Amino acid sequence: MQWDMSSKKSTKAIFGEYRSLRNTRVSELIKKVLEEQTDIPMDRAGQGDFRWIDDGFDEDEIQEERNAAPENLNQEFLMAFFDGHVKISDAVLEAYLTEKSAPSPNFPLFRRYFRQANPALRGLLRRGLDRFPTDKSLLHDLAFFHEHQGMLSEVIDRYTLACTLEEAIERFTDLAMDFYYNTIEDGFEALFELREKFHDNGPKRLAIDTLIREHRFPD
Repeated sequence: MQWDMSSKKSTKAIFGEYRSLRNTRVSELIKKVLEEQTDIPMDRAGQGDFRWIDDGFDEDEIQEERNAAPENLNQEFLMAFFDGHVKISDAVLEAYLTEKSAPSPNFPLFRRYFRQANPALRGLLRRGLDRFPTDKSLLHDLAFFHEHQGMLSEVIDRYTLACTLEEAIERFTDLAMDFYYNTIEDGFEALFELREKFHDNGPKRLAIDTLIREHRFPD
């Protein structure tokens, strides 16, 4: 994905207050997630590592999105939701997760709503991450949405929460690298933030130190 660095604000201005509130906000999110219940089977979340892809403005892509039409009932249902004719529900989330894991997703149709920064889609991503806070694919989707409607603080909070909740070190390491790649163009140094946060967590701190060393990130 291509980023326009000229449009980014000073990270010092953005994150001065954020750093002071970070631990409180993440703690509140953790409490909220642990209290949530869901009827969607957990094995439906995170199937594969699907993400919507956008390599920047392309007139052919724009035209393709304009011409895109639903190819099944799930997609018709989701379009009705994105267009404001259906209320958000677990059924909508289930349909979205199903389309994400389909063998041949309808990329142009869904990409159109990301490019429009569709508010219903934003709400659906939030609902999905409330249910499955460590899901890599949904986190990628949120980061992609951020490209079209700046919501960096939420991307940071969600990734920080995911890294906090994930106990499997291999998955934690993958999340940490995704966190880095999905925020570095905004000037946010996710790995160093995580190193500070998990200073007293031996396995996670070791994983972060290894990532920093392997990628030769400067201190």
